[in-house]
Amino acid sequence: MDWGTPWFGVCMLVGFIGIPSSGKTTAAAQTFVELKKMGVSAEFVVEIARQHIAKKRQKTGVEQVVLDDKDQVEIMHEQLNAERLMNSPKTIVVSDSSPLNSLMYMGEYVKGGKFVKGYAQMALESYDLLVLCPEQRYAVDGDVNRLHGESDRARLTAARDELMLMVTKLRPDLAIFTMYDQGDGPLTLAYSLVDLFYEKNK
Repeated sequence: MDWGTPWFGVCMLVGFIGIPSSGKTTAAAQTFVELKKMGVSAEFVVEIARQHIAKKRQKTGVEQVVLDDKDQVEIMHEQLNAERLMNSPKTIVVSDSSPLNSLMYMGEYVKGGKFVKGYAQMALESYDLLVLCPEQRYAVDGDVNRLHGESDRARLTAARDELMLMVTKLRPDLAIFTMYDQGDGPLTLAYSLVDLFYEKNK
């Protein structure tokens, strides 16, 4: 990928942030469905981390794989690419897991590196809205393509809070939708996205 190539961005890009089992995938998928039911042109970008884990498990033959900092940088990069791939000036793109989520799993030295900072900046600049899933909603342990269990909850929650502070500092203008209620939350978010979509295209 040539990162120097001008990128005119999707018309509307929304990404989801949260710890494992906070409901990102469920809320993102439901929001995507609501947009499609409204007749809106929409695309869904899956969470690359799950694919990365499955591929590594298949390649190594090891059931309990471990992701290191290099893996997290690759996931961040691939998630950015996946979002860029769906770039369309007349489409709302719903990204199941923002590339920014990878920052929660990286060591401090790696997070401060040139490439990671660049990826984070590109992600932040591309979003029209971020969705924060603040609560753990489902059982963490036992998911075959998820590596962090209940014992990691407190650490990852702190890392998520640190990430959100960074987001608000670097993009104070960025709209953030907090997904407290997944009952009506995805429908409410879908309506908000459509409003932003048309406002942006006046």
